Amino acid sequence: MLMSDQDILMNPDLKFKQSMSILSRFRPTKKPIKTKFQPVDAASTGKTAMLKIISLVSIAIVMFLIFFVYGLTSSIKIDKQLSSIKDVYFPVLEQIDVTIVNIDRIEGFLIQAVMTGEVEELNKAREVYSRTLNLLTQIRTHYPEQDEALGNLHYQFESYFTFAEKTTQTLLAHAGNDALNQSVQMNQLLQTLRQQIGSFRELSYQNFLSTLDETHQTTTFNFYTSIGVGAINLLFIAILVFFIRLLNSNNHTISNVLEKTATLLNHSEQGFFTFGSDLHIMDPYSQACVALFNQIPTGNRADKLLFPYAQNSTKRKLMRTCIEDALQAKTPYLANMYLALIPTELRIDGKILIAQYIPIHHGIMVVLSNITEQVEADKKAQDEKNNIAMISAAVTDSTDFISTINDFKSFCIAGSKPWLHLEISHLYRAIHTFKGSLNQFRLTHVPAALHEIENLIHELPFLTTLLGDVSSYEVEVTVFGGDWLGLLDKDLHVVTEALGENFFTRGGIIPLHIEEVVAFERLANQLLRTPHVASEHKPVLKKLTELRAISLHEELASFNKLAQQVANKLEKEILPLEITGEDLRLDPNIYRQFFLSLGHVIRNAIDHGIEDPESRFAKGKHEAGTISCTSNVLSNKFILSIQDDGAGINETALRLRAFKSLDTEQPHYSLADLVFTDGLSSRTGVSELSGRGVGMAAVRAEVLSLGGTVSVTTVPEQGTQFIFNIPILTNSTL
Repeated sequence: MLMSDQDILMNPDLKFKQSMSILSRFRPTKKPIKTKFQPVDAASTGKTAMLKIISLVSIAIVMFLIFFVYGLTSSIKIDKQLSSIKDVYFPVLEQIDVTIVNIDRIEGFLIQAVMTGEVEELNKAREVYSRTLNLLTQIRTHYPEQDEALGNLHYQFESYFTFAEKTTQTLLAHAGNDALNQSVQMNQLLQTLRQQIGSFRELSYQNFLSTLDETHQTTTFNFYTSIGVGAINLLFIAILVFFIRLLNSNNHTISNVLEKTATLLNHSEQGFFTFGSDLHIMDPYSQACVALFNQIPTGNRADKLLFPYAQNSTKRKLMRTCIEDALQAKTPYLANMYLALIPTELRIDGKILIAQYIPIHHGIMVVLSNITEQVEADKKAQDEKNNIAMISAAVTDSTDFISTINDFKSFCIAGSKPWLHLEISHLYRAIHTFKGSLNQFRLTHVPAALHEIENLIHELPFLTTLLGDVSSYEVEVTVFGGDWLGLLDKDLHVVTEALGENFFTRGGIIPLHIEEVVAFERLANQLLRTPHVASEHKPVLKKLTELRAISLHEELASFNKLAQQVANKLEKEILPLEITGEDLRLDPNIYRQFFLSLGHVIRNAIDHGIEDPESRFAKGKHEAGTISCTSNVLSNKFILSIQDDGAGINETALRLRAFKSLDTEQPHYSLADLVFTDGLSSRTGVSELSGRGVGMAAVRAEVLSLGGTVSVTTVPEQGTQFIFNIPILTNSTL
């Protein structure tokens, strides 16, 4: 009778044990096995079309590069031409025009000198002449291509002015007589100079126009070139679309379907390959297969690739049988039933894979998913869950937890000696008990090792034998030869990390009710007041008076977490609190509210005082702020200082707020009065952390209730200091 489909698929052991008998009912016994579908060549279809597309792409890329290089060269040339227009022609044309004007001015000054007889006009001409010479030198610097022409122009100008100056001096000396020939010659030199300057300006202007024309032509050519490149690309795209459509129209074979599937699985990071009745893997395959198997799967046998290790020979044989029968199956349902018998969870090179076997018309397709990270994440999540459960058990049932741990440690330290004269069954029961107890508290490593030892002992035929007998020596070595304490430390590391190293050392503490503690304190105080107490007893009695006392430094250190939370919320940085000075123990019933109120001081120091990292860096400070707490004990009181290195208190703003907010006169208020005034804050707005002016008033209220005082000092850009002067009170003094 055949088992139901659900029984076969849901029970792996049943699948393996029943596979051979099930398969034999459907396998032909006399005819040779043949594959129903012949495998096809998956690489041949579409090869020609792809080669054409590749050729077109190559041609388009080459043409694009040619036009790109040409366009880039043209752009560089255009840039140079435009630079010439800007840096050469414009300044040159402007300076030539100025030169022409200066020559006219020189002529005017010389004529004025002759007509008026004033030498001062000749001096003005000399000044304009000097400036013009400098101007011609500048033109030569800007226009090195015309250096020869400019040099000749420079020489002509010097010659003209030298002759003109000499002629003018002669005319001035002889009152205009006997210098007619020189005047005519001077005018001729001037006309020649003007013609040369005009010709040079025309040449420069023509160069300017030709440069603009060349630039325009180049720009036009580049424009049409771009249109041409765009047209070629459009043509290429059209041809490419045509061939893709042609390829898609013929893309109805199984090879194309598999290529699409491979592309999809490549992007999904799944392994994919196919094989036929001979189990040899064919193309195509997804790239993920190379990473999963560290080799190209094509050509390998699927059974050896999926089950590579020697101990998997039975699985390989089962796979071959199932594949043969799946390919011969009459219906898809029957084929899937055979394939379901093949193991789906694979372990290859440290990876955990899940395989899915899908029948296709020419063979079998295998889809592989790498679930290694998922399994590791699930294991990590389970470990975290166990760790939380272990910590919870250690806290809620600490007495039993610590007792169980200590019992197991004693068992490990004692070794085999206590069991030598007892039957092995007693040791077996002890191991079983420890395994159950430690499992109850969610330890993992030790219970697992104990389980292996328990299985080993359970299989022994001589449980009634004494552990000290020679025949049981192997049991003694196996049980007590391992590093049990090391495994235990590995398990308990989570607890010690979360609850502190001294969690287990507190196991010997005897709990007392608060009434009993108070009674001990009163008794100790009474005994200390009597004159006959021995000196060696006084330290013990002193400790008894402080049974409930809390450490000042420990209470201050508890604000570290608050400080970091506030700093993170305000996007500031704060170093751990610096706690120095003398520590002392105080009655929690008396000082608890005072310690709680100090949280307002810490919070305000960060919110109002400590600057953000950027501001502190700009001021030359460390980017992380500092809050220091210093305590000193003086006879019957202690002085606590809390100081930050922030921006200090804006006393002016605070007094302004007090003037606007308070009904009473406040000029006589000290800074401490302003800081601790109820309802007064330097903040104009209210945030989640501060701004209502209530917290600091609560601090002063607690200080006054203890009979203490508080003062405040502040230094702009250096910080603020709160100094608390608090009496040391006990139950007897209240």
